[in-house]
Amino acid sequence: MKEVVLSLSEKKILNLISPLKDSPGVFLDTNYPDKENLKSYLFIRPVKILLYRLGQDLESFFKEVESFLNKGFWACGYFSYEFGYLFELNLERLLNSSQLKFPLAWLGVFKGPLIIEHKKVRPSSNFYLTLDNSFKLTKANLNMTLSEYTQAVKRIKNYLKKGDTYQVNFTLKYKAKFSGDILKFYLQLRRNQPTPYSCFINDGKNYIFSFSPELFFRINRNNILVKPMKGTHKRGRFLEEDDFYARFLRNDPKNRAENLMIVDLLRNDLGKIAKPGSVKVESLFAVEKYPTLFQMTSTIKAKLKRNTSLKDIFKALYPSGSVTGAPKIRTMQIIKSLEKEPRYIYTGSIGFISPERVSCFNVAIRTLVIRRGSLELGVGGGIVYDSQPQREYQECLLKASFLEKREQPFFLIESLLYQQGKFWLLNYHLRRLKKSCQYFNISLNLKELREKLNSFSKRLSFHQKYKIRLLVDNQGKVKISSAVIRKIKEPLLVKISSEKTDPQNPFLYHKTTCRQLYEQEKKKARLSGFFEVIFTNKKGQITEGTISNIFLLNRNKFYTPSLNCGLLGGVLREHLLKTKKAQEKNIYLDDLLKAKRVFLGNSVRGLIPARIILEKDRQDGRIYEEGKS
Repeated sequence: MKEVVLSLSEKKILNLISPLKDSPGVFLDTNYPDKENLKSYLFIRPVKILLYRLGQDLESFFKEVESFLNKGFWACGYFSYEFGYLFELNLERLLNSSQLKFPLAWLGVFKGPLIIEHKKVRPSSNFYLTLDNSFKLTKANLNMTLSEYTQAVKRIKNYLKKGDTYQVNFTLKYKAKFSGDILKFYLQLRRNQPTPYSCFINDGKNYIFSFSPELFFRINRNNILVKPMKGTHKRGRFLEEDDFYARFLRNDPKNRAENLMIVDLLRNDLGKIAKPGSVKVESLFAVEKYPTLFQMTSTIKAKLKRNTSLKDIFKALYPSGSVTGAPKIRTMQIIKSLEKEPRYIYTGSIGFISPERVSCFNVAIRTLVIRRGSLELGVGGGIVYDSQPQREYQECLLKASFLEKREQPFFLIESLLYQQGKFWLLNYHLRRLKKSCQYFNISLNLKELREKLNSFSKRLSFHQKYKIRLLVDNQGKVKISSAVIRKIKEPLLVKISSEKTDPQNPFLYHKTTCRQLYEQEKKKARLSGFFEVIFTNKKGQITEGTISNIFLLNRNKFYTPSLNCGLLGGVLREHLLKTKKAQEKNIYLDDLLKAKRVFLGNSVRGLIPARIILEKDRQDGRIYEEGKS
């Protein structure tokens, strides 16, 4: 075992996992560190591979694992979902060896891992790699049609009606053909889905990627902790909406009831291996934030009985009730009768056990297998009596969509005016930046940032006006630059973009470098002689320009588009709203054209008169002289 301090850039991750391209091993990747998850583990060069297949002696398998642990080795690998059938005769007889083309368990035996301590990780200056066009997916589809899925849900509802089960976690397989660089594909997916229990496994025949946010169990010094995850809600578009959705999820009776059902199931499971009276619910209905959604979790702790073996633990707990439903055994029988294929590693578990019996295993959701160019990903969800099949089916497609996303790294931006020795509206800028950092889970020290700005300002002339640009990366590292502000010709000539924006896009509400459409439209406008281009959303509402908010002057009052239309809450805009000099209003093109006066504004240039020119009114030739922005 070796602990190292690493700068976890994507280049470093690529170097770490490169041995796994051609040789068996495991990388347990804490890709979303929190106070409970501060280490990643790399296991390479196994001294032995322990496989369990149907028909082998289960007792002998666990004894061999324990034997290696007693000799000072580590065990790391996975258990398939179907491994849980082995602990109940009524379930085991449902297994068919001809169907099971995947190990029920795969554990590598290792001398020890390379441990990456995230508390000590140094910031990286070059965090991301270019991943474009290094891999592709083709021929993607679900293994069940909507019609077949609807019939299955109908059967589940009959079971629910009869009282056989209270909820069924019903799953499908998303299948595709994969080609390209397997290592860079993993990097792209970990970028798309940062989670605390991610992993890359090469078991000698399959590549297995897991991007699970869910802990199955953690054991340390005879203390066991389980953390079932049940209850989901989408993220908001900005911090205030985030807070609203988090409160809603925390207090929603339906989600609380489903979560509590699984908590009761796991309390009973833990009671089989825990010291009497030691099972305690540490927290109920906690809401955790992830990049695309909120998850409701509860935490249960217990003290293990003396001499509790690894087999005892798996027999009592496996698989997690959060991926079956309740009651567990009857629901697993129902699942077996309805699902078209074995789940294999999906909804199983991945993790490690140390010689001291410290262990940590995830619930293997958001987990995929690639073998000989074929990819499969399990997707599913809990079915209850009021579930709507078409909506649930679409949700399955949505859950698989992270495979084909090309999430790009971005920076947060702030653009400030500096003149006569002062940063104008600095507190407004820092407040907005802080909110965006909280939204994107970026740690930023505002006190240090103020000190950096003050230090930077000493090199600037008192008699010049400057645009100060801040760039903040995902590690909270700040870059500061400046440019002298040049005069521009007034009124500003402005066109209307033909592109429609989507108010559901969260990046519209944060100032970031993720603005390809805006840069593209601004470039086209400048080449055509315009200074700025204004956008409308899918409802035809006016939103904003590429670098400015819009203000209409009517009856000595400024009106500006409402935030919910899909726009950045500019600092000048916020200042005018707070001082009652402007008012929010839904604005349409007709309002824009009938306004007494139109202004564009941002915190660097202030309010500037603008002239809207429609395509039908435009004369040939250049309208605005380029290069004066």
